[in-house]
This record gives sequence, C-alpha cells and structure tokens, in this order.
Amino acid sequence: GNTVFAGTLNKQGYLEIEVTRISKDSTFSKIVELVDKAQKSRAPVQEFIDQFAKYYTPAVVGGAILIAIIPPLFFGGVFSEWFYRALILLVIACPCALVISTPVSIASAIGGASRHGVLIKGGKHLEALGKIKVVAFDKTRTLTLGEPYISDIVTFNGFSEEEVLADAAGIEKFSSHPLAKSILDFAKTRGVTPHLMKKYKDIAGKGGLATCLICDDLEHCVGNQKLIKTNSISTKDILEKTEKFEKEGKTVVLVSEGDKVMGALAISDKIRDEAPEAIKNIEFLGIQSVMLTGDNQHAANFVAKKLGIKKVYASLLPDEKVKKIEILKKEFNEIAMVGDGVNDAPSLAISTVGIAMGAGGSDVAVETADVALMNNNLLNIPSAFMLGKKTVTIIKYNIIASLGIKAIFFVLAVFGFTHLEYAIGADSGIAILVILNSLRLFSF
Repeated sequence: GNTVFAGTLNKQGYLEIEVTRISKDSTFSKIVELVDKAQKSRAPVQEFIDQFAKYYTPAVVGGAILIAIIPPLFFGGVFSEWFYRALILLVIACPCALVISTPVSIASAIGGASRHGVLIKGGKHLEALGKIKVVAFDKTRTLTLGEPYISDIVTFNGFSEEEVLADAAGIEKFSSHPLAKSILDFAKTRGVTPHLMKKYKDIAGKGGLATCLICDDLEHCVGNQKLIKTNSISTKDILEKTEKFEKEGKTVVLVSEGDKVMGALAISDKIRDEAPEAIKNIEFLGIQSVMLTGDNQHAANFVAKKLGIKKVYASLLPDEKVKKIEILKKEFNEIAMVGDGVNDAPSLAISTVGIAMGAGGSDVAVETADVALMNNNLLNIPSAFMLGKKTVTIIKYNIIASLGIKAIFFVLAVFGFTHLEYAIGADSGIAILVILNSLRLFSF
C-alpha cells in the first residue's frame, strides 16, 4: 500500500491504516523538529549583526556619557540641556530594530517555505541558497518520477524470462536501490517466485552479488555494465543488443549466472511533469544546471535533452559524484546538489547546499541535506533560490533603513533639533517597519 503521513485527513471513504512508526518518528514530527532547529540556526549575517551590536551598544552609551559631560565641563554648556540631548541619543540609538532585522526575516522566510513543503534547516543555508551558481541533479527519483517499471526483458544463452526474473528478484530482495522494487513487483506480477540466495554483497553504484541456493551454488550478479565487467563476463555482443533501450532513455540491468549473461531488463521511469519548467526557471535566474547520475550515458542524455540540461556526467559511482561536486565547487564556488537516495548522501553533504527529495527519498539523504522538499515539487527549487536572494536583500534594506534613521536623529539630537517623544516614535516606528518588511517573506 501507499505511505500515509501523520496529520493526513481522510475526507471521504474508508481507509485501513497500519501504524509503522511511533509518533515522535513520524514525518509530521520530523517536520516540526526540523523547522524548530532551523529557526534556532543562525545565518552568517545574523552572527555579524550580533557581533556588531556587542560593540555598538557600549559605544553609544559611552558617546551619550561624553555628550552629557564634556560640553558642560569644558564649554560652559547647561548640564540639563546636554543631559536631555544625551537621553535622546540613547533612545534613538537603541539597537532593537537593528538586532531584530535579521532573525525576523529568517524566521519568516523559513516559516513561509515550510508551509509549501520546503524545509530549510537554518539561516545559514537560507543565505547560501541566494548565492548558488550551479545546481547538480541526480536523475533517478529526482528528475524522474521515481516509479520505475520494467518495459522490456530479453534473454541470452538459452535462459528463459522466468529464470532471469527469479534470479534477479532473489538478489534484489536484499537491495535498497530504487530500481529493486520495480524488479520485485514485475516478478510478482508474472507469478515468478524469487530464488533463494546467500552471501549477498552490495556493490555501491554497480549492483549486487549473491550465491543461488537453487542454481548449483553459482554466483549471480544483477547490475550495470560495470559490475558485469568487474566479474570478467563478456558483454560486447550483449551490449550491442541492449544499446537501443539505452537510446530510448531506459536503464538496462544485466543479470548473470557464473560467466554467462542470462538476460537484460529495460527499466523506464517517467520524467516529472514540472521538471522542464523547473530547469527553465533555474536557468532564468542565471544558475547553470548539470546532471550527475550513475545511469548509462545514453539514458542520461535522453533525459537531459528533454529537460534542456547541457552538461551531463553519467555512469558515476557515489565517490565519483563526490569528486565531480568538488571540481564544480572549485569552478563555481557555490553549488547545490539535488538527490534522494543513500548513494547521494555524500554528495549532498559536501555541496554548499544539499537538497533532498524528502517525501520519497531515503532518511539518510533527508537528514544529511540542508533543504528537504517534502512534496517533491522541483518548482520549489528555483523558488528557494529566489527566497534566499530576497531574504538577504530585505535584511540589507532593514539594516540600512535602521542605521539611516538613527544617524539622522543622532545628528538632530546632538544639535538640539529634536525632542524625546520624536526619538521614541522614530525608534518604535522603524522597529515596526522592519518587522512588517520582514513578514513579507512569509508569503513564499
């Protein structure tokens, strides 16, 4: 059955739901926890303002004392008059508007984003979103819908489709790869019972190995061309026959027994409906898009062409993805990585901003990432980039407006051209304006 999130409302009909997690481990609880942590996390600009306030406040107090004392002592000024001016200075120099300009903006932006299923884990990552120069996408379950299905099956060396499926399903029972479920579902649909396997070994980015308890204890492999080649199995003739599937954008999974290739499974996955528009919007912001995938070059090129992604890096192992991220990071300085699986976690961690597909993605990826798309809507990615830029812009406007008005009243106070009630009104007014300006970010 389908996963039902905590907090979901059933508006009509009857549902039978099995509880699989305790309340504190539910998706809803995790969202609340992540938002709470995010709002406590501090952005670099917020750290700067807090440090500035540490020196600003003592400096203002010291300046007010000097204004109250020096003119009466050395220039014959009236003490009550200069004390009044110093008091006005203290009121208008109160750093309230300055200090709240950043946290209110960040809290509003994070809160607004969370309403639309975008969890940004802190001001640091929100600010970084506005500086991204290139975004790297994984393909499977990120740019594609994540509902792979077997569209074609071919056999070799005299094996039957049932034998190929039985061995493939037997190995994939142990795997957490997104494609494993499609193979198991297809075998179940065809009424094929998976063969019993032992000594399973997962080869990251390649596939899996196991020994079949039914097929004379022979080692079986299920995976891509790299895995089959690693096990010294000749694939030249096989690949010529399966290349047409790859050119159609399909992922080819090879199944072998001993030193023979048993067959190949062609797996299709639909491109997300919103993906082309999301890539277009990202390019419009002046941010480049690239694809990093463990899939074959033909399948990757097929999807990239459909989406308008110009740079494609295919057949990458997890560690090769990390190296490619490091290279792109040196070239562009600021890079975002979008992925969903366990294999993407290292790449998400090393990126400036890691963005995980939260609803269907692995828990490891969601925990490692800095941003989680809980509704898996790719259109929220360019929106998040714009939100990051807008947040920094509003914070700067708040700071400039706050300091500007304070500077004007500082001069007026020193020369005696303003009154205490005006200073109080100006200080309260700019604080209210800063809050109202920051709350605009809540309408993400």
